[in-house]
Amino acid sequence: MKFAIVDGIRCTAKPKLLGKCICCNNTVRSYCGKERVHHWKHITAKECDPWYEGETEWHRNWKGNFNHIYQEVVKYDDLSGEKHIADIYIEQKDLVIEFQHSPISIEEIQSRELFYKRMIWVINVRPYYENISFHEDLGDAYEQYIHKPLINKKYNKVKELENKGLYKEANTIIESEYEWNYYEEIENRFFPDYYTKRNRAFAAKRTLERLDELRGKNPQIQGYSFSDENLINLRNWSKEHFSKEFLLMVWKYKHKRWDHAKMPMFFDLGDDSIYRCLENIKFGNGLIVKKYSKQFFIDHYKC
Repeated sequence: MKFAIVDGIRCTAKPKLLGKCICCNNTVRSYCGKERVHHWKHITAKECDPWYEGETEWHRNWKGNFNHIYQEVVKYDDLSGEKHIADIYIEQKDLVIEFQHSPISIEEIQSRELFYKRMIWVINVRPYYENISFHEDLGDAYEQYIHKPLINKKYNKVKELENKGLYKEANTIIESEYEWNYYEEIENRFFPDYYTKRNRAFAAKRTLERLDELRGKNPQIQGYSFSDENLINLRNWSKEHFSKEFLLMVWKYKHKRWDHAKMPMFFDLGDDSIYRCLENIKFGNGLIVKKYSKQFFIDHYKC
């Protein structure tokens, strides 16, 4: 914990201090070594809040972006008496922000969301950086990482059933439109005009390449120049399909537990940006995300 009560005052850990836990009021001791961030810890081995995650530099840095009165706020359920320490609670917005660094169970994800009701997750995926890629070319990436794996998976399942003589079950899978309807809905929502723009881009690129080829053979060729409006349009069309509001985030070994989260998720990869998950795509490892600067995120949520 970052805060404890010492002589009736909420304060951070300093060497050789004892205090009271902000949640259970039991005695806590300050730990102020050189390797780990300064923190408070219960003298007894058992923590009072089973959800509370050990303090890391990552946690501390994120919390430090918000006023100290919003950090480590104890939330109560008046009916059940249950209480937990929220990483950040902004009373004016009635919003909890949970910074998640360590693995977490599906049951705990669901329990936290049910308890806090209005919350967002900020998830540290920096340890998995090598397994995460972002794609601006949504259509091609979508085809490669979403459609193709699904087709292969369905094909393998059909062959497995046919080899067992279960032709009726195999045919049911072949005829199922559920996955395709789901993907079509995502395409219409996130990049409805992508393929139209991509086809126009390919045509524009071919025209530009042909013009360059002709100029190479005859530098005096007339009809087009770099200031010509038609040429400017061709150059714009050749790359307009990359101008997307969203990115496809492919997490090669995605932690499937996050498929069960219902509250907004933001991914922190350790750079100056944060990525909000807009669609955790079923049947694969893809997520549709939108990129924001961390400063924008902080300014948006802090009061």
